[in-house]
Amino acid sequence: MKGWKDVFSFTYTQNVKGKTFKAALYGIAALIFIIFLAINIIVAVVNDDDDKKNKDETVKNCVDIIHIINASDIQNVDFQKLTEENEIFADIRILTEEDDSAPAEQAEAFDSESREIILQIQKYIFNNKTEQYTLFEDYDSTTEKNEVESEEIVYRLTVYLKKDGVLDNSRDRGGIAQLMETLAEYFDRAKYGFAGVGQEGMEMLDSEVHVESVDIEKAGESLTEMLAKIFIPMIVCLVVYMLVLLYGQSISKVIVVEKSSKLMETLLTSIQPYAIVFGKIFAMFAIAMVQIVVWTVSGVLGYIVGDKVASSMFSGYENQLYVIIDIFKADSDSAFTLTAVILGILVLVIGFFMYCVMSALFSSGISKAEEVSNGYALFQMVVVVAFLAAYMIPLMGLSDTLVNVLRFIPVTAAFMLPADVIIGSCGILISVISLGIMIATTAVMIYLTGKMYKKKIF
Repeated sequence: MKGWKDVFSFTYTQNVKGKTFKAALYGIAALIFIIFLAINIIVAVVNDDDDKKNKDETVKNCVDIIHIINASDIQNVDFQKLTEENEIFADIRILTEEDDSAPAEQAEAFDSESREIILQIQKYIFNNKTEQYTLFEDYDSTTEKNEVESEEIVYRLTVYLKKDGVLDNSRDRGGIAQLMETLAEYFDRAKYGFAGVGQEGMEMLDSEVHVESVDIEKAGESLTEMLAKIFIPMIVCLVVYMLVLLYGQSISKVIVVEKSSKLMETLLTSIQPYAIVFGKIFAMFAIAMVQIVVWTVSGVLGYIVGDKVASSMFSGYENQLYVIIDIFKADSDSAFTLTAVILGILVLVIGFFMYCVMSALFSSGISKAEEVSNGYALFQMVVVVAFLAAYMIPLMGLSDTLVNVLRFIPVTAAFMLPADVIIGSCGILISVISLGIMIATTAVMIYLTGKMYKKKIF
């Protein structure tokens, strides 16, 4: 195809030399950078605010005074230290009381508007069979051996508050429950210290053993994984769909407009129609790729910077994208590997180029510039049908065989394969074969476009 480079150079230069192109390129890049920078920060701020709000709404002003009656054998627990270590106890007075055998009566004696509670700590024997508690000092040690084996020592924290008082409602009870959980954790750690266990021993005792049961035939998917498998292909399909429609229209105009000029007849005597068509299509494709690469790099940089800023601002921040990637890596050996990512990007680029050629093919049969909408409408119909088939059929779960067939049809593969190969839903070999079919189809369409282009001019 001698001469295609000259056509490419001329078309490319004519479309990028204006100030409008550069302003749009860098202006949109800056906007994308800011948007992706803000995504992680906004998510972190919202999550942090929600945590604080839920915590504050549940605990703030819930209780003014906590009377602690420690009737267990673990004494000298410094509950006052909680006010220094945990901010939710900052405005709460903790009073250690002498052993009282009637905390319920003491609580009922509180004023109706009083925001006071009583916490009693006692040592019990708990029977796992009968689920009954027995005070340790009332425990009968003469029980049979099989009963002893089912019993264990526990420390029980019981809360008493005035019935029908200001704290006797669901909202305040929720806050009290949160306070008691913190007190229980604190008492649990004090228990180790009372037993003479050091810091290293405490860490060992605090460590947990997790047991996971997995069905070998089909492991269940988490909600996060299910949502990711739905939304990642959807996002990729939408991105390809918008790119194809946006740049396909530009290619249609470039192919059709110059046909009205008699200069094309002279040009075709020295340059093959395939060279003209390929040069114009490749020029518009190159312009599109420049824009896409610049905007993608801007988005990635913005996302990385936003992640660093969010991490430095909020200690509890966790990037959900990394969580999703880890889930897919655990589910598939090929998911998000370097080979899969490169192949996915290659399929995306070749698929986009194929649709650019298809747009030129439909437009090459049009003789007049005012009829460009007719050819583009036909092209648009093919794009919409292919997009819906590529996204909806896998989502509906109709047939795995049908999904695999769609992966080998070029018009649907351009939408499906980029996401499927990256997240590991499709094997590398299938992607390579489909990519080869896509390249061959593109070459055939370039040939047909050139022949039709020349036929419509002469």
